[in-house]
Amino acid sequence: KNELFEVPNLTLKKLKYLKVGIKLFRKKVYNKS
Repeated sequence: KNELFEVPNLTLKKLKYLKVGIKLFRKKVYNKS
């Protein structure tokens, strides 16, 4: 039963990291230009 909960938790964490990464990437590109 734990496996069912672990999978969505990992995907949510990955989505959060992706969103943060995109924000940081945009800041870097904005600072360079």
